Amino acid sequence: MTRFTQNPTVISMERDHFSWNTSFPAATICPSNRFDEEKLDAYVEKSSAKNKTYLKLFLQSLSEATYTNFENVLPYYDIPASEFLNILMEIQFTFKPYVTNSGLTGSQYNLTQIMSEMGICYSYNSELAIYNSPGTECRINMANRLCGCVPHFYRQLASDKVCNVSGLHCLSRYKEQLIQGNCQCIANCDEVNYFVEEFDTREWFLGSNLQWGLKYPKMRLKRNVIFGFSDFLVYIGGIAGLFLGCSVLSFIEIVYFFTLRLYWFIVKYHHHHQGRN
Repeated sequence: MTRFTQNPTVISMERDHFSWNTSFPAATICPSNRFDEEKLDAYVEKSSAKNKTYLKLFLQSLSEATYTNFENVLPYYDIPASEFLNILMEIQFTFKPYVTNSGLTGSQYNLTQIMSEMGICYSYNSELAIYNSPGTECRINMANRLCGCVPHFYRQLASDKVCNVSGLHCLSRYKEQLIQGNCQCIANCDEVNYFVEEFDTREWFLGSNLQWGLKYPKMRLKRNVIFGFSDFLVYIGGIAGLFLGCSVLSFIEIVYFFTLRLYWFIVKYHHHHQGRN
């Protein structure tokens, strides 16, 4: 029983890498500058806020907000929480990356703007711009349960309430719980991990430039079930046959005799007595 519940799988190593289809990673680029200074100044100037300097400081802290620093968001309640995301999109940093492959064709890739837990990012190598992540869904449910709202950078449902500054400060009290995300999500059938082998930065006079290379794997790990439910039934049947002289089919027959067989016996007995009367 312990083997079936705790150790039903075995991990094996495969090295036949010539027949594998290794997908190229879908890179996501997140600018370190979360807001454009000129766009921020323009938004503050056209606003009707009495203290424009404080409004600017608030928007700067809001654009940097994530699970690790929600407590740093300045208190400001003149803007509805439902407008946070629209404002951040309006003052976002202007970023137009040019991405090409390393082949001779030099194909250009179109980047899709996405809103993530790290702010506004850009992703490519997939036709999908938004992914269903069990971890993200778990954190959304956890935030709803702990503080009754969800952060502004998530796609909200009609029933979700967007966190205002008080809600963000509430989430900051549970930052470790939210970051660790003990959600007990079921693992994917196929999971690909990329490990950094070498990382180097240097000054470049033509602006930011990111280059990366991918070494294709020559080994992968595969997990197989060696003791499933059918094996468990065979094991129980063998033990029962050895010590009791019966099998799993015998237990099914016992259930049959005490249910269907008994029911039809009572029905026939009832009809027989009605016919005699």
